[in-house]
Amino acid sequence: MLATWIIFIIQALLSHLFFIYSGIEGLPVLVVVITTFFLIFDLSQYDFPKEVFLILFLTYFLRLFLLFFDLYGRDYFVLPNSGLDSEMFNQSAITGLATGNYGNGHVYSIVIGFLYSFFGYERIIPQFFNVLLSVQTIILVYKTMGLYNIHKKAKYFALTMIAVLPNFAIMSSILLRESIIIFLYVLSFYCFSKWFINKNYYYLTLAYIFGLLVSVFHSGSIILVIAYTIILILYDRGKNKFTFSYKSIIFAIAFGFIFWTLFQNYYDLFFAKFSNINELDDVIDIYVMGESGYSTGFAIENPVLNFIVNTPVRMFYFIFSPLPWTWRGLTDVIAFFFSGLFYGYTLYLGIRHLFHKNAQNKNLILIILFIVMGGIMVFSWGVSNAGTALRHRDKFIGLFILLLAITMNEMNFAQLES
Repeated sequence: MLATWIIFIIQALLSHLFFIYSGIEGLPVLVVVITTFFLIFDLSQYDFPKEVFLILFLTYFLRLFLLFFDLYGRDYFVLPNSGLDSEMFNQSAITGLATGNYGNGHVYSIVIGFLYSFFGYERIIPQFFNVLLSVQTIILVYKTMGLYNIHKKAKYFALTMIAVLPNFAIMSSILLRESIIIFLYVLSFYCFSKWFINKNYYYLTLAYIFGLLVSVFHSGSIILVIAYTIILILYDRGKNKFTFSYKSIIFAIAFGFIFWTLFQNYYDLFFAKFSNINELDDVIDIYVMGESGYSTGFAIENPVLNFIVNTPVRMFYFIFSPLPWTWRGLTDVIAFFFSGLFYGYTLYLGIRHLFHKNAQNKNLILIILFIVMGGIMVFSWGVSNAGTALRHRDKFIGLFILLLAITMNEMNFAQLES
């Protein structure tokens, strides 16, 4: 998508130089039309199979439709998750450009404000930027699957899933930071995969850089960097297996020092979300709000015991919510079947394949499970309502799609073996 991004940047520069104060009606839509033309041309230049091109083509126009519906169809229906936070990010960006104070919008409102500084206060532009990022994310997922020689049927099915899953499609089209976060997760893991396969530490460095960058947008995402570090400590590249040795101790000490330095000197940048947590008790009742609030487990006074007992309960609700007994309407039913069940069943497939004797990519499955389960554990203690859980678990959608493709590939391999 290089040509597409270049055209988008050129239009931004031209808009800033000549049109930002002109007030020309329809100029943002023209930007979308021109960029769309070059995107289709760009995709046609890739050596994609026709099935992949069709998936990318359709998913782009699905997201484009949702974008315009979000902006112009609100009188008929408000898309899930569009409203409270999206309006806050937008208003924070406008206020930030005028005063320099971006308030609760933090880094994402700075990104929106940066786009506004080129195109003017045209909300369609940052939402269109999210659409482009989501297509780039899907392409990166496809490229990552290619690194592991996954059978084409498994790749096409997994690619179709990430293209049409309704919650991800909506999140990719409205004014929320999830598109950037999901893109950085996938880009980071793509670089990690390049290191995992080729032992090139340049890509490992990039994986860490993008992992730290995603934590700037949401502090809870620092779990990605922590997971990489634990994997590095325990994984022996020479023996191609997980083990614990004196090297592990040295790595643990070195990384411990690095994290301590980051925590001491860059707390506000990477750990801002945890600024109101002073002890374990403070973790328990974060974000229990709205009609979609769900059970947070058993009432246990001891904070340590509470954490141990209720973590599995919270993780279950985080993965599967909204559960049937909490449904409030059709949107909850769709969310359960096309989000909760998808994540739950994919986890089941991944865990089941860990116990297959002849699994080809067992270490990779273990790594992905370790990252997503660690992330689910962290985020499950940060939210206690279905709507927010729906958003946060989509941060890992790229990794779940990879897990789905790998397990399907293993199933196909097992059938051939038998």
